[in-house]
Amino acid sequence: MDGLLVIGDRQVIDRVVHALSLIRRHDPIRYRRLLRDLSRIWILVIPYRGQFQESTSTCQLDQRFVLDEKTPLALIASVIVHEATHARLARVGIDYREELRHRIEQVCIRRQMAFTEMLPGATEAFDEAKSILENLPDMSDAAMTEGAFAAEVEAARHVGVPEWLLRRMIALRRWRIKRLAAKSRRN
Repeated sequence: MDGLLVIGDRQVIDRVVHALSLIRRHDPIRYRRLLRDLSRIWILVIPYRGQFQESTSTCQLDQRFVLDEKTPLALIASVIVHEATHARLARVGIDYREELRHRIEQVCIRRQMAFTEMLPGATEAFDEAKSILENLPDMSDAAMTEGAFAAEVEAARHVGVPEWLLRRMIALRRWRIKRLAAKSRRN
C-alpha cells in the first residue's frame, strides 16, 4: 500500500490496509511520516499486539490481535501509529535503552492518543492508550525480559508448540537465571 509492504494472510492484510486507510484519511502528515519510517508491516504471531524491529524497519503486528473481531480498526491503526513512532525515534538516533525506555513509551503512547483524538468513534482506542500511559509497567531490562518470556510461551502455545517442549524451555530458562544469579554473586 503506497509503497509499504504488508505481509500476512489475505484476511489480516485486508484489516491492516483498512487501518492504514484510516491513518491516511484522518492524519495524512503522520501517514507520510509512517511511509518514510517503516519499510513493511508484517502480521504474524508475536508476543505483543505490536512491536518495531529496527534492523528491518518493520512494524510487526500480532495476527491474533488483528483477526480478533472485537479489535476495532481504530485500535489496529493506533498500534501502527505507536510502532511507527518507535521507528521515527530510532531513525533519528534515539536508542531504546533501559534508561530512556519509559520516556520513549510515553512519547509513543501520546502519539497514539493524538491520532485517536482525530479519529471519529475512536474513544475506546483513546481511553485504552490513556490508561496504559497512566499505568506504565516496570520497563527495566529484567521486567521486560520476564514479561517477554511469558508472552512468548503463550504465543508458542498458540502456534502449537507441544507442552512437553514448553516445560523444557521454562526449566532451561529458570536454570539459566539461577546460574546467572550465582555468577553475579561471585563477582
